[in-house]
Amino acid sequence: MEEEPDKPNQPPKIVVFATGRDSSIREVLNGNSRSKYETGHQYSCLRLMHGHKAFFAGVQSSSQAGSIHVVPYPFDEGKKINEVQIHGAPVSRMTLNYEHSLLFSGSEDGSLAFIAITDRPKGSIKDISHIKEVLIHGKV
Repeated sequence: MEEEPDKPNQPPKIVVFATGRDSSIREVLNGNSRSKYETGHQYSCLRLMHGHKAFFAGVQSSSQAGSIHVVPYPFDEGKKINEVQIHGAPVSRMTLNYEHSLLFSGSEDGSLAFIAITDRPKGSIKDISHIKEVLIHGKV
């Protein structure tokens, strides 16, 4: 959700982005649907990249479950959606750190991924690396 600057004596413009079972991302302005972008994938969560250049979208169900898509914004049917397969099961949670330099994602398989982000013109994910084991101190 983001707030657009408002003019004096007018209510603030509130923009919300939503996704659902219809395999699309909707842009809603003050409660009215402003645009709809058909993606062909069901997403479980969305995070807007700093500078509003792209969305990070966690894929919930399809042959690409566990992927994170980088969806260009503003929406354009001609732009390519980039994909990174990072989890073995659907993505359940995503968040960005305060500086928008790291994307944290969690999956239904219990895995947690940290992804370094660079601010490039079309939005991208850089330096993707992972570890095979996570050590937890204490009793599980």
